[in-house]
Amino acid sequence: MSISLLLLATALVEVAPTVAEPLWMFGTALQGVLALSVISAWTGPRPFQTGMMTPAWFIPAVGNVIVPLAGARLGYIEVSWLFFSGGLVFWIVLLTLVMNRLMFHDPMPGKMVPTLMILVAPPAVAFSAWLRLEGEVGAFGHFLLSTAYIFAPLVTTQAAKLRKLPFALSWWALSFPIAALAIASLGYAHAAASVAHLWIGAGLLSLLIVVVAALIVRTGVAIRSGAICVPE
Repeated sequence: MSISLLLLATALVEVAPTVAEPLWMFGTALQGVLALSVISAWTGPRPFQTGMMTPAWFIPAVGNVIVPLAGARLGYIEVSWLFFSGGLVFWIVLLTLVMNRLMFHDPMPGKMVPTLMILVAPPAVAFSAWLRLEGEVGAFGHFLLSTAYIFAPLVTTQAAKLRKLPFALSWWALSFPIAALAIASLGYAHAAASVAHLWIGAGLLSLLIVVVAALIVRTGVAIRSGAICVPE
Protein backbone atom coordinates (compact mmCIF):
# COMPACT_ATOMS: atom_id res chain seq x y z
CA MET A 1 0.00 0.00 0.00
CA SER A 2 2.77 2.45 0.87
CA ILE A 3 4.60 1.84 -2.41
CA SER A 4 1.33 2.22 -4.34
CA LEU A 5 0.72 5.60 -2.70
CA LEU A 6 4.26 6.74 -3.53
CA LEU A 7 3.81 5.68 -7.16
CA LEU A 8 0.47 7.51 -7.36
CA ALA A 9 2.17 10.62 -6.00
CA THR A 10 4.89 10.24 -8.64
CA ALA A 11 2.27 10.02 -11.40
CA LEU A 12 0.47 13.12 -10.10
CA VAL A 13 3.45 15.31 -9.18
CA GLU A 14 3.46 17.13 -12.52
CA VAL A 15 -0.28 17.39 -13.20
CA ALA A 16 -1.65 17.79 -9.67
CA PRO A 17 1.11 18.65 -7.17
CA THR A 18 -1.39 19.73 -4.51
CA VAL A 19 -2.80 16.21 -4.54
CA ALA A 20 0.58 14.52 -4.97
CA GLU A 21 2.17 16.13 -1.90
CA PRO A 22 -0.19 14.78 0.80
CA LEU A 23 -0.22 11.39 -0.93
CA TRP A 24 3.57 11.37 -0.93
CA MET A 25 3.80 12.45 2.70
CA PHE A 26 1.38 9.76 3.87
CA GLY A 27 3.00 7.11 1.66
CA THR A 28 6.48 8.05 2.89
CA ALA A 29 5.43 7.87 6.55
CA LEU A 30 3.72 4.53 5.95
CA GLN A 31 6.76 3.20 4.08
CA GLY A 32 9.02 4.24 6.94
CA VAL A 33 6.85 2.45 9.49
CA LEU A 34 6.59 -0.64 7.26
CA ALA A 35 10.34 -0.81 6.64
CA LEU A 36 11.19 -0.41 10.33
CA SER A 37 8.60 -3.00 11.35
CA VAL A 38 9.79 -5.58 8.84
CA ILE A 39 13.51 -5.05 9.48
CA SER A 40 13.01 -5.19 13.24
CA ALA A 41 11.14 -8.49 12.76
CA TRP A 42 14.03 -9.83 10.69
CA THR A 43 16.50 -9.01 13.47
CA GLY A 44 14.15 -10.06 16.29
CA PRO A 45 13.96 -13.27 18.33
CA ARG A 46 12.33 -15.36 15.58
CA PRO A 47 14.88 -17.58 13.78
CA PHE A 48 14.72 -17.44 9.98
CA GLN A 49 15.98 -20.27 7.81
CA THR A 50 17.93 -19.72 4.61
CA GLY A 51 15.21 -21.51 2.65
CA MET A 52 12.75 -18.78 3.58
CA MET A 53 14.73 -16.16 1.65
CA THR A 54 13.39 -15.09 -1.75
CA PRO A 55 13.79 -11.90 -3.84
CA ALA A 56 10.36 -10.84 -2.54
CA TRP A 57 12.18 -9.79 0.63
CA PHE A 58 13.50 -6.79 -1.32
CA ILE A 59 10.09 -5.11 -1.47
CA PRO A 60 9.55 -3.71 2.06
CA ALA A 61 13.12 -2.50 2.66
CA VAL A 62 14.50 -1.68 -0.79
CA GLY A 63 11.14 -0.08 -1.66
CA ASN A 64 12.48 2.98 0.15
CA VAL A 65 14.27 4.03 -3.06
CA ILE A 66 10.86 4.92 -4.52
CA VAL A 67 10.49 7.87 -2.13
CA PRO A 68 12.74 10.27 -4.15
CA LEU A 69 10.76 9.77 -7.37
CA ALA A 70 8.21 12.33 -6.21
CA GLY A 71 9.98 13.61 -3.11
CA ALA A 72 12.81 15.27 -5.01
CA ARG A 73 10.41 17.18 -7.27
CA LEU A 74 8.29 18.22 -4.29
CA GLY A 75 11.37 19.70 -2.63
CA TYR A 76 11.90 17.14 0.14
CA ILE A 77 15.54 16.54 -0.76
CA GLU A 78 16.94 15.47 2.62
CA VAL A 79 14.09 13.05 3.29
CA SER A 80 14.52 11.63 -0.21
CA TRP A 81 18.23 11.07 0.36
CA LEU A 82 17.50 9.41 3.70
CA PHE A 83 15.15 6.84 2.20
CA PHE A 84 17.30 6.41 -0.92
CA SER A 85 20.37 5.62 1.20
CA GLY A 86 18.48 3.19 3.41
CA GLY A 87 17.04 1.40 0.40
CA LEU A 88 20.45 1.01 -1.23
CA VAL A 89 22.06 -0.31 1.95
CA PHE A 90 19.44 -3.02 2.34
CA TRP A 91 19.58 -3.80 -1.37
CA ILE A 92 23.26 -4.73 -0.95
CA VAL A 93 22.59 -6.73 2.22
CA LEU A 94 19.60 -8.62 0.83
CA LEU A 95 21.21 -9.18 -2.57
CA THR A 96 24.09 -10.93 -0.83
CA LEU A 97 21.68 -13.12 1.14
CA VAL A 98 19.56 -13.95 -1.92
CA MET A 99 22.57 -14.92 -4.04
CA ASN A 100 23.87 -17.09 -1.20
CA ARG A 101 20.50 -18.81 -0.99
CA LEU A 102 20.29 -19.36 -4.76
CA MET A 103 23.84 -20.64 -5.14
CA PHE A 104 24.41 -22.81 -2.08
CA HIS A 105 20.99 -24.08 -0.99
CA ASP A 106 17.99 -25.96 -2.37
CA PRO A 107 16.18 -24.38 -5.33
CA MET A 108 13.24 -22.14 -4.53
CA PRO A 109 9.76 -23.71 -4.57
CA GLY A 110 8.11 -23.58 -7.98
CA LYS A 111 5.63 -20.86 -7.08
CA MET A 112 8.45 -18.55 -5.99
CA VAL A 113 10.52 -18.88 -9.18
CA PRO A 114 8.83 -15.83 -10.82
CA THR A 115 10.07 -13.66 -7.93
CA LEU A 116 13.56 -13.92 -9.41
CA MET A 117 12.49 -11.11 -11.74
CA ILE A 118 12.43 -8.81 -8.71
CA LEU A 119 16.24 -8.79 -8.86
CA VAL A 120 15.91 -6.35 -11.77
CA ALA A 121 13.75 -3.83 -9.91
CA PRO A 122 16.03 -2.34 -7.19
CA PRO A 123 18.82 -1.03 -9.45
CA ALA A 124 16.30 0.09 -12.09
CA VAL A 125 14.17 2.07 -9.63
CA ALA A 126 17.30 3.35 -7.88
CA PHE A 127 18.53 4.72 -11.21
CA SER A 128 15.30 6.67 -11.74
CA ALA A 129 15.52 7.98 -8.17
CA TRP A 130 19.16 8.95 -8.72
CA LEU A 131 18.17 10.94 -11.80
CA ARG A 132 15.56 12.84 -9.75
CA LEU A 133 18.07 13.59 -7.00
CA GLU A 134 21.10 14.49 -9.13
CA GLY A 135 19.53 15.65 -12.39
CA GLU A 136 22.18 13.83 -14.45
CA VAL A 137 23.31 10.27 -15.05
CA GLY A 138 26.85 10.39 -13.66
CA ALA A 139 29.10 7.42 -12.95
CA PHE A 140 26.86 5.98 -10.23
CA GLY A 141 23.83 6.26 -12.50
CA HIS A 142 25.65 4.28 -15.16
CA PHE A 143 26.46 1.64 -12.55
CA LEU A 144 22.83 1.30 -11.42
CA LEU A 145 21.34 1.06 -14.91
CA SER A 146 24.03 -1.34 -16.10
CA THR A 147 23.41 -3.53 -13.05
CA ALA A 148 19.73 -3.69 -13.94
CA TYR A 149 20.63 -4.65 -17.50
CA ILE A 150 22.92 -7.40 -16.18
CA PHE A 151 20.21 -8.94 -14.01
CA ALA A 152 17.59 -8.82 -16.78
CA PRO A 153 19.12 -11.47 -19.08
CA LEU A 154 20.29 -13.43 -16.04
CA VAL A 155 16.75 -13.95 -14.74
CA THR A 156 15.42 -14.41 -18.29
CA THR A 157 17.41 -17.64 -18.47
CA GLN A 158 14.98 -19.02 -15.86
CA ALA A 159 11.92 -18.18 -17.99
CA ALA A 160 11.81 -21.68 -19.48
CA LYS A 161 10.96 -23.04 -16.03
CA LEU A 162 7.73 -21.03 -15.95
CA ARG A 163 6.22 -23.08 -18.78
CA LYS A 164 6.39 -26.15 -16.54
CA LEU A 165 4.86 -24.47 -13.48
CA PRO A 166 1.19 -23.95 -12.60
CA PHE A 167 0.04 -20.33 -12.50
CA ALA A 168 0.23 -18.55 -9.15
CA LEU A 169 -0.20 -14.96 -7.99
CA SER A 170 3.57 -14.77 -7.63
CA TRP A 171 3.70 -14.55 -11.44
CA TRP A 172 2.74 -10.88 -11.05
CA ALA A 173 6.33 -10.39 -9.94
CA LEU A 174 7.15 -10.42 -13.67
CA SER A 175 5.36 -7.12 -14.23
CA PHE A 176 6.79 -4.31 -12.13
CA PRO A 177 10.51 -5.07 -12.74
CA ILE A 178 9.87 -4.79 -16.49
CA ALA A 179 8.06 -1.50 -15.86
CA ALA A 180 10.93 -0.24 -13.71
CA LEU A 181 13.52 -1.12 -16.36
CA ALA A 182 11.42 0.47 -19.11
CA ILE A 183 11.12 3.72 -17.14
CA ALA A 184 14.84 3.69 -16.32
CA SER A 185 15.74 3.15 -19.99
CA LEU A 186 13.47 5.98 -21.13
CA GLY A 187 14.87 8.19 -18.38
CA TYR A 188 18.40 7.54 -19.57
CA ALA A 189 17.34 8.14 -23.18
CA HIS A 190 16.01 11.57 -22.18
CA ALA A 191 18.97 12.49 -19.96
CA ALA A 192 21.67 11.33 -22.37
CA ALA A 193 19.85 11.83 -25.69
CA SER A 194 20.38 8.13 -26.44
CA VAL A 195 18.34 6.77 -29.34
CA ALA A 196 19.40 3.22 -28.47
CA HIS A 197 17.96 3.48 -24.98
CA LEU A 198 14.80 5.03 -26.38
CA TRP A 199 14.29 1.90 -28.48
CA ILE A 200 15.13 -0.33 -25.52
CA GLY A 201 12.60 1.51 -23.37
CA ALA A 202 9.93 1.31 -26.06
CA GLY A 203 10.57 -2.40 -26.52
CA LEU A 204 10.33 -3.04 -22.79
CA LEU A 205 7.11 -1.00 -22.61
CA SER A 206 5.61 -3.12 -25.39
CA LEU A 207 6.71 -6.27 -23.57
CA LEU A 208 5.15 -4.95 -20.37
CA ILE A 209 1.78 -4.47 -22.07
CA VAL A 210 1.84 -8.04 -23.34
CA VAL A 211 2.94 -9.45 -19.96
CA VAL A 212 0.30 -7.55 -17.96
CA ALA A 213 -2.44 -8.53 -20.42
CA ALA A 214 -1.39 -12.17 -20.18
CA LEU A 215 -1.29 -12.00 -16.38
CA ILE A 216 -4.78 -10.53 -16.25
CA VAL A 217 -6.11 -13.33 -18.45
CA ARG A 218 -4.28 -16.06 -16.50
CA THR A 219 -5.46 -14.61 -13.19
CA GLY A 220 -9.07 -14.52 -14.40
CA VAL A 221 -8.88 -18.14 -15.56
CA ALA A 222 -7.30 -19.21 -12.26
CA ILE A 223 -9.99 -17.40 -10.23
CA ARG A 224 -12.74 -19.05 -12.25
CA SER A 225 -11.24 -22.50 -11.78
CA GLY A 226 -10.45 -21.97 -8.10
CA ALA A 227 -6.75 -22.63 -8.68
CA ILE A 228 -5.35 -19.76 -6.60
CA CYS A 229 -5.62 -18.77 -2.92
CA VAL A 230 -5.96 -22.41 -1.90
CA PRO A 231 -4.09 -24.26 0.90
CA GLU A 232 -0.79 -25.90 -0.03
